[in-house]
Amino acid sequence: MKKIWNQFSLRTLVAQVSNLLCRRFPIGRASGFSGVPRVGSACGLEIRDTADWKSALRGGLALHIVAQVSNLLYRRLPAGGASRSSGALAARGVCGLEIRDTADWKSALRGRAVASALCVLALALLTGCATGDGPSRATHAALRDALLLRASFDGGVDADFAAGDATLYTAPTGNRKQARPGLPDGELVVLARSEGRHGDALRFTKKMKPVVFFRGEKNLGYATNGWSGAVSLWLKLDPDRDLEPGYCDPLQFVAQHWEQGNMFIEFSKDHTPRHFRYAILPVKKLWNPQNRGWEDIPETERPMVPVHRPPFARERWTHVVFCFGNLNTGAKDGWGRLYLDGEPQGQFTGWMGTFNWDVTQSALTLGLNYVGLLDDLAVFNRPLTDGEVKAIHQSPTGMRGVVK
Repeated sequence: MKKIWNQFSLRTLVAQVSNLLCRRFPIGRASGFSGVPRVGSACGLEIRDTADWKSALRGGLALHIVAQVSNLLYRRLPAGGASRSSGALAARGVCGLEIRDTADWKSALRGRAVASALCVLALALLTGCATGDGPSRATHAALRDALLLRASFDGGVDADFAAGDATLYTAPTGNRKQARPGLPDGELVVLARSEGRHGDALRFTKKMKPVVFFRGEKNLGYATNGWSGAVSLWLKLDPDRDLEPGYCDPLQFVAQHWEQGNMFIEFSKDHTPRHFRYAILPVKKLWNPQNRGWEDIPETERPMVPVHRPPFARERWTHVVFCFGNLNTGAKDGWGRLYLDGEPQGQFTGWMGTFNWDVTQSALTLGLNYVGLLDDLAVFNRPLTDGEVKAIHQSPTGMRGVVK
């Protein structure tokens, strides 16, 4: 790195650093963006989006950029002059400067150690120190804005946040019209203290008749003209050892009748190892007019993403995200995408994604025939980007770190 540093002029380094940092700003013009501080009066420059950044570079405002960047990084450093964190931006051997807390950063700027400060900044960005282990502030804000429902299951079973009803219900007979708040009797589902991916979790102990669900109205973002969204959750089980015979759907979107449109993730019933799938089944007469059996239809003719050897295990948590878009548009442009542990597993496109829901009867059901742990559920009103999926997966505190 030192050799590379010696070859850089100040202007070149600013340009290189900007390429790394620019991606963390909103694209285009984003006036009033809350994720970036307004510091125009402090350093003579205000950078709130990619257009501002590029304009500053064209104007050769390197010193102002350093000041702006310092405001962004300042909040990621330990406070004062005494704290010495292992996550600090330490690079004395390469750059001739060590920035380990806010006092060091202020001292470097007051001493006009611009080149050395930029060197530390470049190292921090290249090694990931300056960006942290989880989502950036911009990603945090974007995910918060898109959130419809979040259930951490920490200390209770109801949702921490919900656009609609936050209560988790149980339908003892399976009929959701006869539901009551809370979990089923008989410890069929329990709140597993300190067993979650992040805190507590739900443990489904055996295959059961009762249905556990959140009401779908407002919580799923259902729209009759252009419905898109995403779901994130964590599962922990060995499908081949833990599940009882038959299909298992850890999560479903459903309304008044299965044939009026549904969406689900499932473990198959007849494969070894069991396949894991994400599927969207619109109104049945539109996508399956011949009424063929689910397993009788070739995989390529089903609106689903299959994973034949999924990574689920008793010893580790698996992160599941699915995204969907262009449902109820009246065109054959509906699509779905599946991620496991932050990585895309496939997608399907070009489907007539017509749902005919009575949204007042819609629901997000959990744990149909499921045996295992489930944690950190989140529903969004739009598809997530690859970067957002990775950010949630890598966040050390899960969705808590995103929505705080």
